[in-house]
Amino acid sequence: MLYNKELYNKFIKDYCQVLEEYKFDKSVNFKKASAFLGIYEEKSGSTYMIRPRIGAGVVSINELKKLSDLAEKYAQGRLHFTTRQCIQLHRIELENTIKVIEGLIDIGLTTLGAGGNAARNVSCSPLSGVARDEIFDVTSFAELVNEELVKNEDYLFLPRKYKISFSNSSKDTGNATFADLGFIAVKKNKSLGFKVYAGGGLGPSPRIALKIEDFIEPEDIMYYVRGMKIFFEKEGDRENRARARIRHIITRLGEEEFIKRYRQTVDELKKSEDLKINIKINPESRSKGKTDKKEQIHFQKEKGKCSLFIHPPKGIIETGDVRKILNFLESLPYQLDMRLSSNQGIFIRNLDEKDAGILRRMVRYINGEYPVFNSIACIGSKYCKPGVVNSQDLLESILEHFKKVEKAVKENAPKVYISGCPSSCGQHYISPIGFLGKQKKINDVKKTYFRIFLGGRLSEDSSQIGKEYGEMEYTGISYFLERLTLLKIESGIKDINEFIDTYSSQLENMIVEENHVE
Repeated sequence: MLYNKELYNKFIKDYCQVLEEYKFDKSVNFKKASAFLGIYEEKSGSTYMIRPRIGAGVVSINELKKLSDLAEKYAQGRLHFTTRQCIQLHRIELENTIKVIEGLIDIGLTTLGAGGNAARNVSCSPLSGVARDEIFDVTSFAELVNEELVKNEDYLFLPRKYKISFSNSSKDTGNATFADLGFIAVKKNKSLGFKVYAGGGLGPSPRIALKIEDFIEPEDIMYYVRGMKIFFEKEGDRENRARARIRHIITRLGEEEFIKRYRQTVDELKKSEDLKINIKINPESRSKGKTDKKEQIHFQKEKGKCSLFIHPPKGIIETGDVRKILNFLESLPYQLDMRLSSNQGIFIRNLDEKDAGILRRMVRYINGEYPVFNSIACIGSKYCKPGVVNSQDLLESILEHFKKVEKAVKENAPKVYISGCPSSCGQHYISPIGFLGKQKKINDVKKTYFRIFLGGRLSEDSSQIGKEYGEMEYTGISYFLERLTLLKIESGIKDINEFIDTYSSQLENMIVEENHVE
């Protein structure tokens, strides 16, 4: 990835200086220097997480191999796939953080702007370029924007983080409708371009993004990227961190005024700067696609080619398993590529159908056989310093519970999304079934509870935040999910969103029955 090496070296130099001071004086503001480099202190207070930027989720075999080497040496032999197409390395000792940064530089990866109040890693539909139902491939646009963000120091000192996403169709598999700035590929008449969305986001006070434009020319995207940066700097709240994200500007100004002022900023920029880009769009190639019943093998545009989705349990994969996969891929006599997903997994793309089947069998002990076993949980309070509860523990208990139920229940149990704090890294708000952890005192004893959200979904035309239906103690959730699954089987409704919409009252009563809250 191209980035401003001089700028990056400046931040690394500053970090090294602060690091030396911090070793002897814990009152030093370590986070001020570390966050810009994607380095965060973990819950233990003695280990750290490092997150490199992986623009559009595009990762090469060599990069993944070297990341595994670094994890083997410094991060207890594990890689954590995130919900924003990144890879995190955990449990790194303080003195080893700079060694990891140097190792990433050796393979062309930067951590600049991977944390802090900066423009973050740009996300993209993970099957863009091979999906049968896409409008066009948006990968090059996402990569270009990501590179622009790390070339320019202006994007590092914002009121709060700034997240940008690209989707290749109205299915919004790139999560554009809940990004700070989102682009969705569209065809209008015979022209290809983008719809523009802004002001979305999860975390506290979640919001689905506003549609800003129905159609813009692809060459104009940087006016909207830079325009939002300028608008954010002018209108964002630098005093109150809790109200600092772009979506809070909408709350303050109102939707119409937000759109009006943002458009004015873009128009002024068009008059003063030449930010047009030139990326050739590959002609669309749309055909009816199919996915195997376990949602692991996706058939591509090109006849005989497939993408295999690999989702390690809880998003954590051992480096030995990574090497096993990469050794197989390197043995194939043709080119393929890989994309990280936004749900803690990775797509191996451009596989021959036969090889996809072989690899799928090789990783069946990693991949969940049914949707519930591919559920999502953030890294949780065991590692994450702001984490309130250990979301991974809840997921583990759900997985263990459903290993023991009848096959029909296993097959029909839905995937769930779990967050351990209001930051919502588990994406619980936009999933059909989501859980948000909290601590609650009952008779002076702290207990773990989860707020329950149902009906969230993601699509250009129907994105919505899940409705909160109550809360439940940790110990009751697996049984609640089993009862929900049995009701779903009885209903005969296959689609989980349709089922929740139809049976919302019964589910609410079920939560009350299962709930141990007085």
